[in-house]
Amino acid sequence: DCNPNPCQNGGTCIDEVAGYTCNCTEGFNGTDCSNNIDDCSPNPCQNGGTCIDGVAGYTCNCTEGFNGTDCSNNIDDCNPNPCQNGGTCIDGVAGYTCNCTEGFNGTDCSNNIDDCNPNPCQNGGTCIDEVAGYTCNCTEGFNGTDCSNNIDDCSPNPCQNGGTCIDGVAGYTCNCTEGFNGTDCSNNIDDCSPNPCQNGGTCIDGVAGYTCNCTEGFNGTDCSNNIDDCNPNPCQNGGTCIDGVAGYTCNCTEGFNGTDCSINIDDCNPNSCQNGGTCIDGVAGYTCNCTEGFNGTDCSINIDDCNPNPCQNGGTCIDGVAGYTCNCTEGFNGTDCSNNIDNCNPNPCQNGGTCIDGVAGYTCNCTEGFNGTDCSNNIDDCSPNPCQNGGTCIDGVAGYTCNCTEGFNGTDCSINMDDCSPNACQNGGTCIDEIA
Repeated sequence: DCNPNPCQNGGTCIDEVAGYTCNCTEGFNGTDCSNNIDDCSPNPCQNGGTCIDGVAGYTCNCTEGFNGTDCSNNIDDCNPNPCQNGGTCIDGVAGYTCNCTEGFNGTDCSNNIDDCNPNPCQNGGTCIDEVAGYTCNCTEGFNGTDCSNNIDDCSPNPCQNGGTCIDGVAGYTCNCTEGFNGTDCSNNIDDCSPNPCQNGGTCIDGVAGYTCNCTEGFNGTDCSNNIDDCNPNPCQNGGTCIDGVAGYTCNCTEGFNGTDCSINIDDCNPNSCQNGGTCIDGVAGYTCNCTEGFNGTDCSINIDDCNPNPCQNGGTCIDGVAGYTCNCTEGFNGTDCSNNIDNCNPNPCQNGGTCIDGVAGYTCNCTEGFNGTDCSNNIDDCSPNPCQNGGTCIDGVAGYTCNCTEGFNGTDCSINMDDCSPNACQNGGTCIDEIA
């Protein structure tokens, strides 16, 4: 029964006995799958949307302000935000409301409210509209938010030099103190015009007055007084003062000169002191400090250092400058010939002799065995020969030695040696000693 296929719209035919069954595709039903199922019943479209049936589905035509498959979504009319200038958007259905920030209004808050209508600026000020406010460009002389304040042109006080300020509109008037004038009392009235200073003095303007810088030699308020340059008297050392203009002349006493007679005339120029003397200036005179060895007013006299004679022991004095020389007699030396020359140094006495100094000479005390001026002579103890019996004398120092001949001995060879001791005679013979 499925041939041909009775199932429409893609249905699948299942053959039976004297019949068939159709398995319909999605969206269709009925014996032959010929019926398109009505997906709009019941109506799935919300918020007044119109349903258009399809195959296994539907489409909603949504009313204004909604969208989505079922028109369940209220379209967000605040995205993107239509509210300008920081306004807050409140979504409606197919519309929105704006809560505007201060200073703005209109559907989209795009209108800046005119804060200059009516004009709040006083005294002719020009209003400049801002956002939720305004600025006033005030006319000269006024300030403040609404230009209602008359600016105090006296604060700070523009009047100089103690002047009193009277405020006006965009201006002021100064009541000046004595000696000043001008808009701000800044002008010191010139008390030097015409110049009141006499004798060439320079005028220095003050406040309600002047000062004179007087030329040299004058003083006083107007430089009319010739200063007495002689009071007090500048002339020293008894000089007489003659007053001039800005000066004086001194008639000096003898011995002084210079403008003030303060210079003691140098009587040491040129130096009058001879032989190296130092000149000490006095008043109309001088004193000489002479170098050693000279005296006199001008140090011209060589002092005689030989008077009295300083040379001792017959020495001859030769005068010098601040000194002398002694030519000493034989045996003496030293500056004054006071030293007896030590003729014993070095010791001239030989062989241990003792030197006794004299004047230009000496004496030697010789040790035993020596004599002569210098004790250089060994005394010959063999003269005369002390050795007897033909002995030979050998001289020593303060003594001698004898070489005796055979048969004799003793210091002087005076002893005949005893040839019989011991007894040389035997058998009872008697020994008679002889010589040798």
